[in-house]
Amino acid sequence: MKTHTVQSNDYVDIPCPDCGKNKHIKVCNLYHRGFRCSCNSKTSYPNRFVYSVFNQLKIDYEPEYHRDWSDGRRYDLGNEEISLIVENHGPQHYEDNFYKNRNLEEEQQNDAYKYQLAKENGFQNYVVLDCRKSEIQWIKNSIMNSNLPQLLQFKESDIDWDLADRDAVKNIVKEVCLEWEKEKSYDYSIVGDKFRISKSTVQDYLVIGAKHGWCSYDSNWRDRSVYCFQFDKEWSRSSDASRETGVCASDILYCCKNTLF
Repeated sequence: MKTHTVQSNDYVDIPCPDCGKNKHIKVCNLYHRGFRCSCNSKTSYPNRFVYSVFNQLKIDYEPEYHRDWSDGRRYDLGNEEISLIVENHGPQHYEDNFYKNRNLEEEQQNDAYKYQLAKENGFQNYVVLDCRKSEIQWIKNSIMNSNLPQLLQFKESDIDWDLADRDAVKNIVKEVCLEWEKEKSYDYSIVGDKFRISKSTVQDYLVIGAKHGWCSYDSNWRDRSVYCFQFDKEWSRSSDASRETGVCASDILYCCKNTLF
């Protein structure tokens, strides 16, 4: 039995299916933005849905795209090779009072500024998707009614929309932790490349996951002492060795973890 309308400002308590923690959330926010827990990535449902579509099409992209010219702004998705930027606009781009940091007019002014920056820096294709509702059918319709099918040469039947929905709601932090445990290689790059995230993001996710028992990652191992035979020198922390040698700290630790004596 329904007890609330989708626009209700009432709060409800919903347990996270992954960590079990109760989330105290407004019904309207749950409807528009979906369920989000601190144990998961901050990436929104629409962004992960669209990323899944690109992954299924095997089209390269850079999430959270930004460059020096973007004036601190980030775009949801960018591909320089096909001169494409995709912005997934949530409810704050269409309705007021969703976020306190900017009102609707300021949000739309910022949208226009981002569009101008992209066009001035050579992007010919700028696609804005209406993602005001975190629902499979809504975002699917938004994608199919945009220029993306023509630009990327795909039909509705080419996409497994249910898979995109599953990719959008799954706990990527937990997935990364499980993959880390499966690989047992202690190489952030292997896991990061699979999920299209940076080494530092992998590390952040592993720290979160370790707290929930999803992996056996020890965040303190990055600060253990390391010894370099080539230079006959020992550093108290891998970060110190990284600064002096110019080698990435995660690469140093990967070498240490996989060296046989």
